[in-house]
Amino acid sequence: MVQGTRTVTRYLAGNGILPPRVTARPGLRTREWTYNWYRKKYGPTFDLGLVRMHEGYTFDSGFKPNEIARLGAGYHFDDSYEEAEKIAKPGVTVVLVPQPWNLDYELIYPNIVKIRGYPYRSKMVRAFLTLAEWITHN
Repeated sequence: MVQGTRTVTRYLAGNGILPPRVTARPGLRTREWTYNWYRKKYGPTFDLGLVRMHEGYTFDSGFKPNEIARLGAGYHFDDSYEEAEKIAKPGVTVVLVPQPWNLDYELIYPNIVKIRGYPYRSKMVRAFLTLAEWITHN
């Protein structure tokens, strides 16, 4: 789990926002493991209906961007710039959560946002604040 995710999740839930968790994991092979992970991280009352997984046995590179577009999500957080590019194509704004593998990524879409501020906050809180700032200015 990305540092600060629970903080952002609690804040959103406190404001009535329960975003889906879209994962590229193949559901038929990893569903129970994934559900157990969410229960462990968020507690036994976490709504597993928020978790969206590909209904297959193998990884499907198109599932995550297609599902995010199907859900009509306007915003998404991701740490993979490859995934961010796919998700951003249909117009979704993606905040790139900083990780060692994406720090040198050069932006090619105007709706992929890199975190530049809030250096003393956890990664996900930095991502959330960056999104709020981006929305305010756009």
